[in-house]
Amino acid sequence: MKTEDKKTLNISNLVLEKIDSGKIKMRPRWKFLADKIGLEFSLVCVLLSGVFVSSLIMYYWQINELEYYFGFGYAGIKHVLSSLPYELFITVVLLIVFLNFLIKKMEWGYKRSWSVWTGVLLGVMVLSSGGLLAVRAHEQFEQSSIVNDNPVIDNFFHQRLRNISNNAVYGKISAVKNDEVDVIENKIDKNLKNQNVQSSSTEVYTIKPEKLKINSQQKKFEVGEEIKIMGKRDRDGKFNAWGVKVIKQKKDEKAKDMKESRDDNKNKK
Repeated sequence: MKTEDKKTLNISNLVLEKIDSGKIKMRPRWKFLADKIGLEFSLVCVLLSGVFVSSLIMYYWQINELEYYFGFGYAGIKHVLSSLPYELFITVVLLIVFLNFLIKKMEWGYKRSWSVWTGVLLGVMVLSSGGLLAVRAHEQFEQSSIVNDNPVIDNFFHQRLRNISNNAVYGKISAVKNDEVDVIENKIDKNLKNQNVQSSSTEVYTIKPEKLKINSQQKKFEVGEEIKIMGKRDRDGKFNAWGVKVIKQKKDEKAKDMKESRDDNKNKK
């Protein structure tokens, strides 16, 4: 008998002796199945949680219209960074780390590196989050929390996720004076914003454009234009504006600006 065969036989005998003596106990098959099912169930639950949290980040971008703020350069970026819900970003990172840990315990998980699985997980989260936004799942969830009078969820959406849009004023220019512009606010129902449900308001804001950052190519404001005023409310409720974005120009003025822009391009050529 070969030496290797003798070693294998000795090990087998040793294991059998320990089983007989009770030092090693056989584990029932159902426990292996239970562990496998539990691991797979945990993986699915954590992945769904990651998709939901990452979708909240994308929803945050959508409802606060962050693309407008980046157009203001450093001032806009600073405003966004000071308002971001960082707890959501931290949660996504922790969930991805935990998902990698669970995947590595799966039979097929060890075949790929952490970086590969992290990329795959991010891709799944982004695509799934986009799908949730497409079907307006967050709006429905937010509305259900209001209808069912759930103050915890409602406060989270209204105060944490809408913290930037709550500090902005949408309105139409009613008068243009020498150095001041009067704006009649169009109050947008924060919970029905994406359904274009608006109610008129008699509240008038007076701004001084020369003291604000203006994200627009036009040189002056016109009566009837719809604008978004960026700012922040203090503890007394006073609104302090720092920037203005033209949302909708008057049709004739917009056509004039487009014509001037085309003429400028021709002159450059």
